[in-house]
Amino acid sequence: MQVMNLFSPDYLFQRNLGPFTSNLAWFFLGLLGLGLLVTLWLRFKVAKNKDIFTKKVLKRFFTLVWTMGWVGIVLWTFRQVNAQYLSAPILLLIWALISAFWLVFVLRYWLKIVPDRRKRLALETSRKQYLP
Repeated sequence: MQVMNLFSPDYLFQRNLGPFTSNLAWFFLGLLGLGLLVTLWLRFKVAKNKDIFTKKVLKRFFTLVWTMGWVGIVLWTFRQVNAQYLSAPILLLIWALISAFWLVFVLRYWLKIVPDRRKRLALETSRKQYLP
């Protein structure tokens, strides 16, 4: 019953709940910060990679984590400073849904589109070697 209260309109549209009091909020903030650092490290490490497809996938993943990480930190800060309306739980739910949809698009590109393009590129290079 407690979990269903999290999705009730009374809770989601409450304009000011007060700051986070559980350790889970600090874990959330640490996870966002760690995600930002890891993607920054991956960006510099893969910049030397010659494979264009790996670069494109990591650029999309970096953009996702970097953007949503900073937006999550801003939403967390609004909640901690008791900003009216900007600390509403509905904004955090919208942020989570957008993050999930964006992650699905990145994973679809990585797992479906990139292998197809690799096959097409290999086929084109094999065809070109027979052309005069």
